[in-house]
Amino acid sequence: MKICSVCEKQLGLKAHKTCDGFICDDCLKYIPYRVKLREADEKYLKKLCAQGKERAADFETTAYLGDLYLDSVHGMFCYSPKGKNGTPLSLGDVYRITELKEIGLYATNIRNIGSSKPKVICDIKLTVATDSIRQDYKIAGNKNCLITKNGEGELTCTEPADVTMIRSMLNQMIDDLRTGMMKQLSDIMRMQEIAENKPKYLKDKEWALGVLFLANRDYSEDEIKAQYRKLSRMFHPDVNPEISGEYMETLNKAYSILR
Repeated sequence: MKICSVCEKQLGLKAHKTCDGFICDDCLKYIPYRVKLREADEKYLKKLCAQGKERAADFETTAYLGDLYLDSVHGMFCYSPKGKNGTPLSLGDVYRITELKEIGLYATNIRNIGSSKPKVICDIKLTVATDSIRQDYKIAGNKNCLITKNGEGELTCTEPADVTMIRSMLNQMIDDLRTGMMKQLSDIMRMQEIAENKPKYLKDKEWALGVLFLANRDYSEDEIKAQYRKLSRMFHPDVNPEISGEYMETLNKAYSILR
């Protein structure tokens, strides 16, 4: 009798082979697309399944394009084939905007399949990078590009309109995150002004933890460094010109205090 390595229920014919056992369909839906089952052991799959279920509990679809689903309410997105009712079939590849190091949505494999008149189609790819992974997904294929003709009869081809719309929504989700974090930073600095009666070393530490969006507890040097680098990428003026260098100076000062 085959047993699922993750949930330990008995399996019938639908059993997927893993490195040291099997996994059922119900657990498989929470395993990321990139994972090769025959190279994954029981401990690793249990960890991934638990993480997937935790993220899936918050996820709800507000917009989608092909196999890309957005949750603009919670600042999340998901790559998944469609289920029968149009909802994500798999929830293993759910990402939070807060963990992004890089994201890209673009048209690729652009080709003209028209004969008597142009008909240009393309595939749509998504690139996602976090501190731990970098993954490419094909989220749609054979999408019709937009072809327009100017007054001189010249043809111009641009990406599908829904791709532009979804990219704009992703960017808005990222901007909303930055705006929220800047407001939180402002609130933290205002609270610092109120707490002037505390000893200086405590005030400095609490202020620095707040600037780096860390809870008021002890952190290892590696944890502090990782958070500093994450915020530096997100708010550096070279990446986001609309944000002044003053914030980076504040971030550097806070990091030096905690280090």
